Amino acid sequence: MAIIGKALIKGAELYFVKMDPKRPVLSYNELGFEWVVQVRTSDKKIAEEWSKNFHINVKYDQVDKKTGKVWHGGNVSRMAWKKDSPENKFDPPECLIVKDQVAQPLEPSTVGNGSIGTVKVQLRTWTDGKKKSGTTCDLLGILVTNLVEYTQIPDPEWDLSEGDTVVVPQEKEASTVEVDDEDAY
Repeated sequence: MAIIGKALIKGAELYFVKMDPKRPVLSYNELGFEWVVQVRTSDKKIAEEWSKNFHINVKYDQVDKKTGKVWHGGNVSRMAWKKDSPENKFDPPECLIVKDQVAQPLEPSTVGNGSIGTVKVQLRTWTDGKKKSGTTCDLLGILVTNLVEYTQIPDPEWDLSEGDTVVVPQEKEASTVEVDDEDAY
């Protein structure tokens, strides 16, 4: 593995930001855990540049189910640790926001879909030790320039109301507990 250099992906739409330092997600191939952000654009030429210059596996002509808009993009990630060596942890990517023309730390869980920002990546070569090799990019951080703040919206299908029953698992057998509206979430 050789580091080629660092680069900035400017003006990207950010989706599914999973960069909580304490809670990386299972990688797509399930070999370890990673931090990840999806970068999107509506401009196909820009997406082609991302694929060529940053080695992002871009999906083209995707349709957003909520808005109906066509987008092109892909995921950028950074390994947190591998399943077979959790003691070898990597540093989490930075998450910053521009306020009053100054970059300040930002809680990653507040970055909602559609936020705009710059993604800092590191380009590097890789090999599997056999016949396969290539170039990839690792997520180093994001700088949010236009924050769409994420707020969790309760799902009415999951809301509990008075008289609902909650099953609480125990070691030997499950028991049930009646729920008052005041006790529900």
